[in-house]
Amino acid sequence: MKILHAINNLSGGGAEKFLLDLALIQSKQHEVSVIQLNKSDFTTYDKLLVNSGVKITYFYGTGFLGTIKQFFQLMSFIRNNKFDVVHAHLFPTQYIVALVAWFYKKNKLRYVTTEHSTTNRRRGKWYLKWIEQFIYNCYDCAVCVSHEAEDTLRTHLNNDKVNIITIPNGVNVDAFNNAKPYPNFKSKFVKSTGHLLVMTGRFLYPKDQETVIKAMSMLDNDI
Repeated sequence: MKILHAINNLSGGGAEKFLLDLALIQSKQHEVSVIQLNKSDFTTYDKLLVNSGVKITYFYGTGFLGTIKQFFQLMSFIRNNKFDVVHAHLFPTQYIVALVAWFYKKNKLRYVTTEHSTTNRRRGKWYLKWIEQFIYNCYDCAVCVSHEAEDTLRTHLNNDKVNIITIPNGVNVDAFNNAKPYPNFKSKFVKSTGHLLVMTGRFLYPKDQETVIKAMSMLDNDI
């Protein structure tokens, strides 16, 4: 099977890490390619994908004319490479891929997008709702990473024609179980008898750092 992932870039973030883990697993049995539409430096994610045989292509563009150029480049790329699945991640890549899906369909080609969050800034703008309904309806399936993400997307779209399912966001636990401690990292921040607590994530309301801070007060006194 030939699979294409399309995303803004791989500069870092939850959706980018999701794509990385999924593409690495898929590349063991399928031919996987990645398209990036926003310019960024060659990242660790890029290197990991390339070393695993994943092909990476860049279609850079800025402004309205740049987006039009990307649309035609992407449609030509999909047509010429005869992909079985095209998987879009994040705005505005989701919009560009949706337009390609509307113009170019083949019997065996499936367009999929993943909804990585329970909210975004577009949902607060009533005049975008009809556009969003059209965009998501262009996909054969919109996959949500949690039931909460599915519930909020269904409420936002209010359109039964859109095929929405949930596949819970997976975590590569082996990466944590087999991780090696970073030398002298802990000693730089805490005493030898202390404990170091770490949380990754942007300071946004859905990340709920407030609950983490409250939970710290319930830990043992030596933590």
